Amino acid sequence: MSLSEWLVSLEAFFEGNDDPESIGYNLPDPPEPQEFYRLLRSIRARPDVADVRLYVENADAEDAERRTDTIWVVTSASVVEVAGWFPERLAPDDWVTPDEMGSGAGSVTVPDGMNVWCAFYD
Repeated sequence: MSLSEWLVSLEAFFEGNDDPESIGYNLPDPPEPQEFYRLLRSIRARPDVADVRLYVENADAEDAERRTDTIWVVTSASVVEVAGWFPERLAPDDWVTPDEMGSGAGSVTVPDGMNVWCAFYD
């Protein structure tokens, strides 16, 4: 499986997804997936954001078996700014780069002047 198959769009991950264990399952009072979907769509709509993707290792699995612990944000904003876009309730445990994850940017298009920041939920 290539990295492109592991990075799925918000729509591919969230539409029809009502499994609270698919994302944010380690947070206190885990949110419904649609709460994350609303947040991530609003982030993706920002003028300083090129894309938001979800890193899903089992992207070929049935929808009910999909899980993610990492959100990729392609942006010109600093990691401090991006972290501020997440409310405390949905804040990740850490922020890393794709290289720190050992995956590189892969097939994600990163426009000039932008970086990829990964919100990691441990």
